[in-house]
Amino acid sequence: MKNYVFMLMLLIPSLLAKAQRKTEQHKAPLNDNQIIIGYADQYEVLPKLKFTKATSRQYDQLVQKNSWTKPKLKLLKGYFSIRTREGKQRFKQYSDGGAGKGWNGYELLGYSSLLNLYALTANSTAEGIGFATLFLLDAKNGFRYHIASFGDWHVSLPQPSPKQRFVVYYSNTEYKHKNSDLGVLSFNPKAGKGKIFSLFASLHSDEFAIAQIRWANDTTLYVKGYQEIYEHQKWVKKYGYYKVEISQ
Repeated sequence: MKNYVFMLMLLIPSLLAKAQRKTEQHKAPLNDNQIIIGYADQYEVLPKLKFTKATSRQYDQLVQKNSWTKPKLKLLKGYFSIRTREGKQRFKQYSDGGAGKGWNGYELLGYSSLLNLYALTANSTAEGIGFATLFLLDAKNGFRYHIASFGDWHVSLPQPSPKQRFVVYYSNTEYKHKNSDLGVLSFNPKAGKGKIFSLFASLHSDEFAIAQIRWANDTTLYVKGYQEIYEHQKWVKKYGYYKVEISQ
């Protein structure tokens, strides 16, 4: 039974990617302790954010804040554990055996004291293609919030606004040089188990990929974007800056 559950969890990334491409209309929790949020069709009915041009000076004057720290892990026979208030959760450590050998497992990306959440990725292969999804583990109750990927790979670490009213995450489109998607979740730490996040708005751009994001306040963020351009027999990044307002 344990092996069956473990294999099911490792298949989640590929299931998420396939479900994302099909844009299923009905979503349900995986079980009582985890849910998938952020599907394309869920965002489709929500507000679409717009961006305006900004300057590097506007961006650079904002303080770069790192909301995530990397806890030290103790590995035991290839596994690590995370303790929540409702008990310990055990994970197989991510290992890379190469595309031919296959790879799978979990990787701890960080812990946010502001959100009281751990961020992990679940990694797997299917039909020779690598998949990864990010999920947030609630340190209070052990609930897992899987964030659906915009593509085959996991989204960025969510960055909270200054007063933690929102978190924002993004993903750049694979194999393209100036495409990106950005998702905004409202955050309510006082909400019940499985309900601290609500989808709020999204942004899609065909003009830039995203390098970094910085919040100016709880409803304004700035994006450092780029395009990859082939010139002088090599790919170079041309940067631009953009302002995004989150309407209430």
